[in-house]
Amino acid sequence: MNFKRTVFCLLAGFYGVCMTGSIAFSQPDVHEVILISTNDVHGRINNFSKMAAYVTALKKDHPDVFVFNAGDLINGNPVVDEAADKGYPMVDLMNNIPYDISCPGNHEFENGEENLQRRISQSTSVYVCANMTMTETSPLRPLKPYYILHTHDGTSLAVLGLTTGGSNPCMAKNVTVSDPVKKALEYSWLRKDNAVFIGLTHIGYKKDSLLAMQMKELDVIVGGHSHTELPHGLMVNGVLITQTGDKLRYIGKTILKIKDHQVVGKSFEMIDLAMLTDKDVAVQAKIDTYNNNSPFGDIVGEASAAFVNKEELGDLKTDAMTAVGRLDIAFDHVRNVATAGLPKGPIHLGDLYMMDPFDYKVIRYEMKAAGIRAMILRELNKENTPHLFVSGMSYTLEKDPAGVVKSVILKDKGGRLLDEERLYSVGMNSYIACHFMPGVDGGTTLDNTPVELLIKYLALHKNVDYSNVQRIFN
Repeated sequence: MNFKRTVFCLLAGFYGVCMTGSIAFSQPDVHEVILISTNDVHGRINNFSKMAAYVTALKKDHPDVFVFNAGDLINGNPVVDEAADKGYPMVDLMNNIPYDISCPGNHEFENGEENLQRRISQSTSVYVCANMTMTETSPLRPLKPYYILHTHDGTSLAVLGLTTGGSNPCMAKNVTVSDPVKKALEYSWLRKDNAVFIGLTHIGYKKDSLLAMQMKELDVIVGGHSHTELPHGLMVNGVLITQTGDKLRYIGKTILKIKDHQVVGKSFEMIDLAMLTDKDVAVQAKIDTYNNNSPFGDIVGEASAAFVNKEELGDLKTDAMTAVGRLDIAFDHVRNVATAGLPKGPIHLGDLYMMDPFDYKVIRYEMKAAGIRAMILRELNKENTPHLFVSGMSYTLEKDPAGVVKSVILKDKGGRLLDEERLYSVGMNSYIACHFMPGVDGGTTLDNTPVELLIKYLALHKNVDYSNVQRIFN
């Protein structure tokens, strides 16, 4: 309490009253606007009680605190991802903060457009995205490209939303995502009409930097997607770029200093939630309920040896697909193996859903060796690194002197070349089908996801060991 306000309260005490908050003659010329931000939470809910307590305490001393979400709320915790209404626990907890404004991440589409629309409708947060369009038949209603927030004194903050593609296109058939930087430039006029101009993005640190270089009208970019930790932010072309890593280990705190409705200073720090002790009791009770009312601690198998990389896990998943799905060959993509390994010992149900948080159905195709070879080459065209794990066969990449893959040798489990004329039943999840095949319409959709098949497989093969398994050679 400053001296003038102290004297005022002492005098007012004679009349049994003391005003709280700021009073006109003690207001400084410069006041602060605080942005609290998260990105790439990926279902990690346990720190929301600390975040809630922190935001509540901050708002007691600061009239202008806004909470931002920069996308990717789901895929990473089965408590959230496999809830009866998929993703709802995340929205429920976020509403207790509450969040003010959000931009969808690419993972928000993993449960389909209808599910995403329910999450948006249930949220306290306004969702913004300028570079995303929907067809008229989509259950997902168009989002505002930007939204204007206002401080207690009427200062306006324009928030422009931008997201990235890269999700499973079969889960969002009615959605088109355009180039975020080009689209952002169409909204540069927001600068002249507002005191503060903020980009709320899920496009990754590199594209955020490119955006800042091309759009100096922005004051701040609150970013996500690349899981980058920027402890104090980074200034690019006068634009402050911020991001807080992932999994709700940190929250971002951006302080904007405003004078005469103009930004005169800006700073950023990452708040380490592990260092905070205060928790919101009501929010913690909800977290405990969600965590305790789940079957994900149940033991479903035993790892006789540790799984030390994604390829070993991918081999296990594809073996389950061929055995239980009655397929000759099955493929899995490295992107759909979300954990780096599993320790030796009990395998819990939750481990399987952490490993594969995506509810993609298995698609069955009838393919000849030439088609299988072409699919592998299409995937390799992206990075020239094998990302397709396999069961029922192995493959060897033949490279030229420059290291570029020129052909693929396919062999069956016995080491013999695949029969070029035979039709093989080949299974893959819909992510692979939609990216490297003609699409799900070209195959037959099975009733199960890879995880569901894996649960059935482990019921028959309680002990698994993939320490000496190799199916990709290059």
